[in-house]
Amino acid sequence: MKTFGIIVGSLVALFLVLGLIAPKDFKVSRDIIIDRPQADVYAYVKQLKHQNLWNAWFLKDPKVKMDYKGEDGTVGFIVTWESAVKDVGVGEQEIKNLVDNSRVDTEIRFKVPMEASFDSYVITESVDAAQTKVTMGMHDEMSIPMNVMSFLFNKIFGGEDHIIRDMDQSLINLKTQLEQK
Repeated sequence: MKTFGIIVGSLVALFLVLGLIAPKDFKVSRDIIIDRPQADVYAYVKQLKHQNLWNAWFLKDPKVKMDYKGEDGTVGFIVTWESAVKDVGVGEQEIKNLVDNSRVDTEIRFKVPMEASFDSYVITESVDAAQTKVTMGMHDEMSIPMNVMSFLFNKIFGGEDHIIRDMDQSLINLKTQLEQK
């Protein structure tokens, strides 16, 4: 019984130390160059209804049920989704801020498979008259113990790699969609 107490105490101590040293924020971003003018790219990405054509998460379930609230491409617009596919789940995304021809800031709120929310963004930057650099990213700030859970999920169990793969695929899909127009 004493050994069990030492093991449990050690695990609690390890968890607390991890809570103090693990990052309290999570950030990831990826980018791609698209052969289209910045205004065209921005006009497309600010319309959240287009995401089911290029976003890798939504493409995992062709039967995902999506609903919309408000005017797409404006602050306050919300897209909700519901899917039986675990990786897609149930949630919503709301446009929080728009910087004309430059940036779309959204908040993503998951309900299933777990309650979570984070900020995401798409930035468009003109490379030249016919090319645009698109950066897709997400970030979140967490307190203890969520920072430990995030660290374990992202660094130990490969969650961040999975997110990066999906972001890269989303950007490739976006590039394909826009360059075919």
